[in-house]
Order: sequence, then C-alpha cells, then structure tokens
Amino acid sequence: MLGRHHLAISVLVVIPFIIPLIFLNDINLTIPIAFLVAVVVGSLTPDADCGGNSKLYYDFYVIDWLMKKLITPLVLVSFKIISNKKPLEYDVVDEHRGIMHSPSGIIISSFLLAIIFAIAVIILNTFNFLTALMIFLGLLIGQLLHLMEDSMTVSGINWGFPFKEKISKGKIYTFPKIDGKKDIRPGIFVYSLGIFSFILFFILALKIIEISLWLIYLLILICVSLIITINISIAKSERNFWYKDKEKLRQMKRKQRAFLRNFGS
Repeated sequence: MLGRHHLAISVLVVIPFIIPLIFLNDINLTIPIAFLVAVVVGSLTPDADCGGNSKLYYDFYVIDWLMKKLITPLVLVSFKIISNKKPLEYDVVDEHRGIMHSPSGIIISSFLLAIIFAIAVIILNTFNFLTALMIFLGLLIGQLLHLMEDSMTVSGINWGFPFKEKISKGKIYTFPKIDGKKDIRPGIFVYSLGIFSFILFFILALKIIEISLWLIYLLILICVSLIITINISIAKSERNFWYKDKEKLRQMKRKQRAFLRNFGS
C-alpha cells in the first residue's frame, strides 16, 4: 500500500483505544500521545528498505536516515551471523519487502529505535521507563499493522522470512491495475475505521451509554477486530467492482472537501 494508506489505517486502528482515555478525570495523556506518535512512525518504518524515498523520508527524515544507515545494516548483520550457524531459506540482503518486512526484522528494529530514544531522553535527564516501553510497543504495533496491510496487496508478505517460504497476499493493487482505474479498497478500510472512531467519540462524549471501562475496551476490541476481518476478506476478493475511475474519485474528493469547508464555516 501507499504510505498515506499505511499511516491512516494504522493510526485509525489504535485511535479507538485512546479515545476513552480522553474522558477520564485526571488522566495524563503524555504516555498515550507518545504511543500514538510511535505508531505513526512505525506505520512507515518498514518502507525504509524501498529503493527510492518513501513517505518516511519526507515526514521523518531522521528516522529514515537511522533506518537506512544504522538499523537495517545491524539487522542484516545479525541475520548473517544466524545464517552462518543455521542455513536460512533465503539470503538476507538489503531488498524491499525482505527482512524489514518480516516479524523478525520489525521486532529488532523496534527494539533498536526504542534504545536510541531511551539514550536520547537519558541525556536530557527525562527518562521514563513506562514511556520508553510504550514507544517500543507503538513502534512494534505500527510495523505489524504495516505488514498486515501489505499482506492484503497482490505482492504480499512472507511472514516467515527468512526462515521459511509462505507468502500471504490479497488482491489489492497499490498502483492502478487498469489505466485510469484505482483500487478503492484501501480507502474503504480508512473510512470504515474513521466512521467507527467518530461514532465511538460521539457516544462517549454525550454519555449515551454508561458502562465500565473494561467493557468499553472489550467492545472496541471486538469492533476493530471485526472491521479488520471484513476488510481482509474484501482484500481477497477479485472483482471489477473495486476498480473505479480515478477522475471520478478526484471529483468526489473535491466535493467532500468543499462540503467540509462549508460545514466548518
């Protein structure tokens, strides 16, 4: 998927879990915000292995530089050492959707980035273990969501790389399959999560229902899981219905932006 889709989908997956915290009394939102920022960065981090400059490069240049100059080489070296002791299914080389698009790679990269953050805040004398832990989890979750999203495309993801071969893929085309046509399924994923977040915020803000916090989170988990499952099923279908004229989609977006401007004014 494109960088903007990775960013939007990943953020909207975790936003519903942060919304209830906004309505708690005397809650410190520093840690949830740090977690959300880490998810934003993590949602783009795996694409540091692409041949050109990804959205990570333009939005978080320092992270992109660290990934390319430090993190990715360290991950590659670690797996080179492993391969000398145990033959791997694949040669671990610097390639797009290779080791940095695998659970092994993102766990190591999340850990190394979290260490770099911890060193930085220790130097600034503001270290907080819980915040550092949430940043690690945010980076990891953001990258896991990135892999899930890429596994919905026709290129797919090898979740077992480099230990075994099993490509998990869907039918979504990141770039137009047919001239003048665009796959709308990433947009459907974004809108479905966005609508759920809006409804959740509306319900909690107006106190439409009064239930315990743990039950709210259980319902959120069920709803988000259901939305993800439905969109994964949609991603595996092969129908011309999902390919829409790009110009008509642009016109629709212009109308949406005009409506939002008028609504805001």
